[in-house]
Amino acid sequence: MQSFHVSAAVRAVSSGDLGSLRFVEVDLPEAEDSNHPPIFAFIARRTKGVKVLVYTRWTRKVSC
Repeated sequence: MQSFHVSAAVRAVSSGDLGSLRFVEVDLPEAEDSNHPPIFAFIARRTKGVKVLVYTRWTRKVSC
């Protein structure tokens, strides 16, 4: 295998009492109440050269 990649649209939501955040898919009900903008993330793992590449893009929240 030359490379492996994963992409997802996620949003940060509060997790627990300590104010820590975790990322969930944007279409889950718990993501709807988040004040954080949606993020599109792409992660690629390769066998040669740079082993892990991570790209993210913040998007703005649009009401439908």
